[in-house]
Amino acid sequence: MGRAWYVLQAISGMENKVVDRIKEEILQNDDFKKVVINVKIPTENVEVKNPKTNQKVIKKQRVYPGYILMELDLPQDEHLLEKFMAAVRRIRGVIGFLGTKSLRKPPKPLTFEEVRSIFERIGEFKSKAFLDLSSTFEVGDQVRITDGPFKGLVGRVAEVHNDKFKLKVIVEIFNRETPVNISFDQAERI
Repeated sequence: MGRAWYVLQAISGMENKVVDRIKEEILQNDDFKKVVINVKIPTENVEVKNPKTNQKVIKKQRVYPGYILMELDLPQDEHLLEKFMAAVRRIRGVIGFLGTKSLRKPPKPLTFEEVRSIFERIGEFKSKAFLDLSSTFEVGDQVRITDGPFKGLVGRVAEVHNDKFKLKVIVEIFNRETPVNISFDQAERI
């Protein structure tokens, strides 16, 4: 089905216990080791004033209480998918994946823009997890530009800059090949 980020809903306040149980129960199963790639609780640093000492203290706070991000490579096999979904739902504190109520259907993945905005907010925009997700473009791919002044043009990827999240795309303007630099979210593969 492809590798993507999904949202798992848990009882608020039990997110850490759910992540621990996923690591204990799910990742110990040989069938699921290749399915679960990364598990994160989105947190951000917040300045809080200590009422007793009147000093500012930096504290980690959950960005989305009750939600856990999971990078998954869901299996194509319906039986294995159903087995995985049931195993996750059996974990104490788990409500379920957002975007599905059935164990037979895969949950709806987050879009590239949603993942990027979450990782920007928690300060991990350039984390390895995001780079893995964003490096879906390869030299030679045909792409359509979806945003900016070159919107609607089709071109060929000439260079991929994962560190900057940019592409150099060769498009034809006035019957001439012209290089255009765009960000990953301004292109879609054809």
